[in-house]
Amino acid sequence: MMPMKPGLIKYYSFCFLFYFVFVMWVPLVHSDWQWHSVYGIKLLRNHFVDINGRYLSNLLEFYAVRSEIIRWLTYSFFSLGIIFAIVQFIKVKQKALYFMLTFGLMLLIPPSLFSHTYGWFEGFYNYVPATVCVIYSLWYVISTFNDVAILTTRHHIIYYGVSLCGQLFLEQATLFNVIVITSALIIYSSRYYRLHPKLTLGGVLTFIGVIILYANTTYDKLHSAIKIPQSGNEFTTLAIRSFQNLTVSITNGVFFNNIIILTLITIVLIVLLIPSDDFRSVGLWEKVLICSGLVVFQCYTVIIYQNFNFHEYKHLIILNIVNFFMALIFLISVVIAINYVALAKHLKQTLHILCGSLVFLMTTYSFYNDIEHGYFYITYIIWVIILLILLAQLELQRKWFAIAVNSAVTTICCTYICIMFYVDYTNDVRIGQLKYDYHHDPLLTSYKVEKLPFEQLLQQPTPNNKKYEKLFKQYWNVPQDIKIKFVPYHSVKRDDI
Repeated sequence: MMPMKPGLIKYYSFCFLFYFVFVMWVPLVHSDWQWHSVYGIKLLRNHFVDINGRYLSNLLEFYAVRSEIIRWLTYSFFSLGIIFAIVQFIKVKQKALYFMLTFGLMLLIPPSLFSHTYGWFEGFYNYVPATVCVIYSLWYVISTFNDVAILTTRHHIIYYGVSLCGQLFLEQATLFNVIVITSALIIYSSRYYRLHPKLTLGGVLTFIGVIILYANTTYDKLHSAIKIPQSGNEFTTLAIRSFQNLTVSITNGVFFNNIIILTLITIVLIVLLIPSDDFRSVGLWEKVLICSGLVVFQCYTVIIYQNFNFHEYKHLIILNIVNFFMALIFLISVVIAINYVALAKHLKQTLHILCGSLVFLMTTYSFYNDIEHGYFYITYIIWVIILLILLAQLELQRKWFAIAVNSAVTTICCTYICIMFYVDYTNDVRIGQLKYDYHHDPLLTSYKVEKLPFEQLLQQPTPNNKKYEKLFKQYWNVPQDIKIKFVPYHSVKRDDI
């Protein structure tokens, strides 16, 4: 990927070291307990025919929950890999600065999304490696149409690898990859009247990966996720579900949950618009409409949406429609503003492709029966890339800015490590206390176990039903016959037990 220049090695090492230390304190949670049980061994022996065709993510999850060193290394590698994939889009002299900016933006990921990826190993191995492959493939395809980009043998080899292996992590990523490579081959052949040999080979490998994915004998993910209507009633049901997904889950996941990064994009766009000759040449009303379209979403989110807890009123159709149109106005304004910013032609094309990718993902997600929150990991990554490309146009060369970014990122890293260390410590304490209470008084009708602090960063570290309570007891070697009452954190006094 990026050349390992001596000055950058320390930044790569720092990032890898952070994730390596951080993951040491991330406990197994939720379905990780199930993968650690006999259930996981059974799935492996049956070659995952009883679950899905996500062979690579399933293998990683199976071995990661059983081996700490495998877990630590793979978690750190793929976490660093997504940053590598992102910075491919950024061509600047200050590579170290933008590497740290990318790293910092990945640390600012919304807690609800963090808990479905970095705070849950099954989610991590499903979404993060798949997104690494998607983003790198997208960059490679865009670069083949860019006369400025220089692709080396290393880039080609990596592309072939992710074209094949990238289809074996997540179905939704596979669908996106197929659309991207198919569109690229059609556009290239229609423009140059010939096939691009490397894109063609990548396309062949992609479709081989797709065949392997869906060759699973019990595979029904595609049919259950996207169902073609056969009658008027089914079409109506599909339309209603798509409307609900688009105005509630997708609007929240793509826009409202990412208010921080969208605000940064708005600020940078406005700063870039001010000196733009194209923007200066338009009328006053057009300027007002563009700037208002960029700002109104942030104002609506902070002043109204968050202040009045609109996310709790998902049943109000009118309110959902208003939320959706606010988000749509922002997206359209971003696309229009990009046209007026003084950018190189290939950068504008890249930004338009990224915005088009968001629209494509939103459209396909709307047809799913169930939208997992981790699906929005890739949309967050796309927003990050858009922001970084725009930031690169500001030519941030001041030394104090680099120092500020490095200091802020280091502070956030230390905070994350301290938080997760405390979470892991508290988890060990509550398990130890539970075992002590049971051996001290085995006749109690129930035992109080506190929930963990910062549970919003993890995917259900405290069981929420009988199935996962059983797995929780099994993983921690707690007798199955005792009754556990999970109570809020810091609500138990030792003399109350």
